[in-house]
Amino acid sequence: MTPAASLDHVLLAIFRTSVRTLTLAVVLGVAGCGPAAATLPIATAPAPTPSQTAQAATPTTPPTPAISTTGRATPTPAPTLPTTTTTEWGVIWDDVPARFPRMLASQPTETGGGPASAVLAVPARTADAAAWYGTALPSAGYPVDGTSGRYEDGGYVIDATGPARGCRVQVSLAKMGTATIATILFGAACPFR
Repeated sequence: MTPAASLDHVLLAIFRTSVRTLTLAVVLGVAGCGPAAATLPIATAPAPTPSQTAQAATPTTPPTPAISTTGRATPTPAPTLPTTTTTEWGVIWDDVPARFPRMLASQPTETGGGPASAVLAVPARTADAAAWYGTALPSAGYPVDGTSGRYEDGGYVIDATGPARGCRVQVSLAKMGTATIATILFGAACPFR
């Protein structure tokens, strides 16, 4: 045999020995996990009951993660009620509820005419606005007690009641220049929400 062939032969023998050793280690490792390993005392869980088995078969919803509010705005509290003002007519809210009837395209305005729950510039003639409020108030739950007018200045006053005891509403309509102004007194005995 040549020296190169004997070196190849030695290397092949070492390789085969390494493979056998590795194979033996794997076999022994796997054998350690086989039945012989079961003789060691191992804590086991009790067998599941039929109801536990049924529960395990039912998919469960993962728990909802807690939502962090760090860096977020805190929720705004519920809106508070408006303030009230005492007038010669009676105690009124200083605003009207969102559900209170408003003519289409009416806009808040100021006239300097004293306290009111709302003062609106209404895009209609005074008589037409009086007719509209005469229908809209009862439809919103404020039956009309009476309508006064047409006064010398062309104005009207509509008095209505509401769902609560003592609830009164008054809508005064007056011509101001080319606009009709609706001054609303919404009694504090009326529910605001």
